[in-house]
Amino acid sequence: MNIFAKKCYLRLFTITIFIALVLNGIVAIGSAAPTLIYPSADEYVTLDASNSLTFNWTEVDGATNYHLEVSRYSDFHTLTRDRTTTNTYYYVAVEQNATYYWRVSAYVNGNWENPSSYGVFYTFEEPEPLVPTLIYPSADEYVTLDASNSLTFNWTEVDGATNYHLEVSRYPDFHTLTRDRTTTNTYYYVAVEQNATYYWRVSAYVNGDWEEPCNYSVFYTFEEPEPPAPTLIYPSADEYVTLDASNSLTFNWTEVEDATNYHLEVSRYSDFHTLTRDRTTTNTYYYVAVEQNATYYWRVSAYVNGDWEEPCNYSVFYTFEETEPGTGNLTYLTIGPSGCNYTVDGDDDQVQINQALAAVDALGGGTVELVGPFTYDITETILIGDNTRLISTTGAVIRLNDDCMWNSMVPVIGQLDGTYTATHDVEICGLEFDCNEANLTHLGTYDSNNLERKWGKGFYNAIYIRGGTSEANFAYNISIHDNHFYDGMGDSARIFNARNFTYYANEAENMQHATVYCAQVLGADIYDNEIEHITNAGIRFDNSEDAIIHDNILRDYTGTTSAPKYGSEGIQIGNQDAISRLTNNITIYDNDIQGGLDAIQLMDALGTAGTTAQTVLIYNNTIHDSGICTWAKYNGAISVWNWGNGLTIYHNQINDSYGAGILVYNAYSGCTMDVYENNIVGVYDTLATNPTYRLGVTGYGILNYIGSAYMDVNATSNYITGCSTGAYYGVTPTSTASEPNVW
Repeated sequence: MNIFAKKCYLRLFTITIFIALVLNGIVAIGSAAPTLIYPSADEYVTLDASNSLTFNWTEVDGATNYHLEVSRYSDFHTLTRDRTTTNTYYYVAVEQNATYYWRVSAYVNGNWENPSSYGVFYTFEEPEPLVPTLIYPSADEYVTLDASNSLTFNWTEVDGATNYHLEVSRYPDFHTLTRDRTTTNTYYYVAVEQNATYYWRVSAYVNGDWEEPCNYSVFYTFEEPEPPAPTLIYPSADEYVTLDASNSLTFNWTEVEDATNYHLEVSRYSDFHTLTRDRTTTNTYYYVAVEQNATYYWRVSAYVNGDWEEPCNYSVFYTFEETEPGTGNLTYLTIGPSGCNYTVDGDDDQVQINQALAAVDALGGGTVELVGPFTYDITETILIGDNTRLISTTGAVIRLNDDCMWNSMVPVIGQLDGTYTATHDVEICGLEFDCNEANLTHLGTYDSNNLERKWGKGFYNAIYIRGGTSEANFAYNISIHDNHFYDGMGDSARIFNARNFTYYANEAENMQHATVYCAQVLGADIYDNEIEHITNAGIRFDNSEDAIIHDNILRDYTGTTSAPKYGSEGIQIGNQDAISRLTNNITIYDNDIQGGLDAIQLMDALGTAGTTAQTVLIYNNTIHDSGICTWAKYNGAISVWNWGNGLTIYHNQINDSYGAGILVYNAYSGCTMDVYENNIVGVYDTLATNPTYRLGVTGYGILNYIGSAYMDVNATSNYITGCSTGAYYGVTPTSTASEPNVW
């Protein structure tokens, strides 16, 4: 056979072998498999409330279907989930505390391609790494060395560790070690140098292997430098200042070397979470207006070498007149069963409480402490005046007597000077309110055959403060915090016609109207509360401005109650037609809301186009299991009824809602809202069955019922999956997200 014939024979033989391999499935021609996106390899995933997650993978050109396989076994001989879809994602339930393998194959040109390589993920908590925790020196600590320039490093023990490896370096990447020691102990005494910066870390030897070292910590062996912060000069600490004719004063502080700017902050709060004045200047002084009859905190930071330094320690000053020693805010009276300024016996205890409150009011204000543990019997309203704190630090309980028979709007705690007065500088904290609704009835309209008349009609509100009708006579500086409210027919706090209201760190459950109800309040901060609501709303604002609602936990109340469980909003913002002021500038963020007729509801009963409530920001909230109601048409996770411009909804996680994820029902034309980068997972058909109460369109991620002619919804980059009907109705999104947004 000549050379040419041999070459032809070898080529033919090679082609024959290759075709045989293809026909036997050993070699695939043009195999097209997706790339797995989520869960990623070796990821520890957190399942949602229904123990589900959304699998995601890349698109394959020409694919018309995808086959998702989920198994507890890497050879997939038994499948936990076996699903086919036209999408590149699938929402499916798995079990907690398990290891899963998953893969996806594509259907291309009439054939199922080979599956992708599998990915593995876990539905249990990621195990803590076998690393010690560094104790001393702590992070960024300035240490003092002993006479031999040494110190003792300390760290926590690791289970099963037989040795530890200590590394000390002058460099954060540890490329050169100053000290390199191995020990069986959780400490080591070693010398270093003065006036240096050091990095250190420790690794553990467990079961024959050295584990990865812990994250390093840094410490310093030189003296801690003084922070480049100014010293406050005027107003001085605890000074009672006199404002000029324009209610202003000049703040002064010392110069900081190399500072090119200064930042002045003035606040009504010692944590500066809301600023009254926020100014930047090149000078060491600033002339600025504040209000009379208030307490202020102030501080200054310096801009040095391109960075803002930490602010100096704050100082406090007062813009009301200083009282004589032993009077005013220096007055402190106690009430209790023994050893106190006023003695109670558990019967009509509001008598002594009101005597004490009247006494401090006559002296210009002060503190009244209810000493506990003790339950105070209340048969008439407690009356609080200006510049007064009503507190308990020892577990005092205020309990309404079974025989109370009060009219509507008669509260447990009210105003000494009566409603419609400018009550101011009131603090109520540390108290437990047993509002005793199961054992009470009341005066006024009441129909035993219509039990709902008993609840939500203004009876037995725990705290009710209402300022004058003109803004000049509003109540102001009302603070309610660290209380526990429960079992009431009305609100825990009902604040009308007021400025500067705070409600924080309270617990409340089974309050049978709005737990917190504000109307015509200018400036409010509602935060760090845990609320289980049953009717009306957990937090409600009407016709108010400049309110922030954040870091609250809101849940449906599921305990024992004599009230009908209508379903209620977690947070409700609205306008009443009886009040001309329009809601404006409300911010709702970082709340965790479960249940509710709606988790968040915006409802304007008054406005027309251009005059509706304006400017609401809703972001970073976690909402789940909402829209649970059988009688309301317009329900979902976030519901918008007749709202104006300036509404922005973004970066919210919405899981498992009924009716809609975001519902818009606007009857006024010409308005625009922005909805972007939300994750909406699992939207189901409304639970309403009666046609009277059933909206004609339901089960959408974003549902604009009346349409864009009335409210134009700018939807961008929202991730929507698992909707019973569809992702959008009455909305044309600018763009969509194919996988969950991460903020």
